[in-house]
Amino acid sequence: MRIHLITVMHPKTGVHPIPDPTHSELDARLRNLREVRKGSRYYNLRITATGDQVYWEMFSIFCGWHNKERMHELRRADLIKPQITELWAKTGIPYSVINEPGELPLFLIGGGEALIEKAVAEEMLGEFLGPHPVVPDDYRGGFKSLDTIDPRALKRAPTPKLRMSILKRDDCRCRICGRRPDDYVDLELHVHHIRPWAKGGLTENVNLITLCHTCHNGLEPHQDLSLYEYLDPNINILNIDAHTKDLLKGINEYRALVFDLELPPGNENA
Repeated sequence: MRIHLITVMHPKTGVHPIPDPTHSELDARLRNLREVRKGSRYYNLRITATGDQVYWEMFSIFCGWHNKERMHELRRADLIKPQITELWAKTGIPYSVINEPGELPLFLIGGGEALIEKAVAEEMLGEFLGPHPVVPDDYRGGFKSLDTIDPRALKRAPTPKLRMSILKRDDCRCRICGRRPDDYVDLELHVHHIRPWAKGGLTENVNLITLCHTCHNGLEPHQDLSLYEYLDPNINILNIDAHTKDLLKGINEYRALVFDLELPPGNENA
């Protein structure tokens, strides 16, 4: 679906239409929205996409338990120090600072990182501020809303189809020692939750890894989040370059959904 016009209703100022700009026009207009006002307080909102899945992410704080036994928290958006813009600028991450309601629609088209002034966010984005029930998301970092989770991912045992897909993805070998049953007749392969199910881990492909019985039994501690790096070497959050590249890719995929167009090859730094 192509979006030619995005509007945001505001009770005091009415409708703020934003026409469908080109990417270069959009970037130029967003770069003009970078004034951090003295004395203002801000929430952080990041909008990206992967495929057809849009992610709205906000800096949050714990405010209670939704299900303590399963470690499902209640979290709400929290204010963030505006000095974060210095890091964004240094690492080349596109960002905006939204101080007025009429500036918000442009950011909703462009995506990326933004500081949104407290009163604007609370009036226009109140439903996103929470609190919301969430589950840990170690792969992407932080948490994700329980409402977005496939109910099958909340069950402890993977479905036979999911288990087989994990084994095939990992080439039917232990991702730690590399051994395969084809070469070792006594080898038993397990599909292991990287974040344990009992500690809020989900039964989904990004939290499952193939281990042999020897490596599985030898894990100490049993929750070893470094195993994510066997699935994706760039998952280390200290890898700033990889993190920035992934974020830029997510911004462009979001814009592709908004504009309903195919971005030209190599246009990952728009």
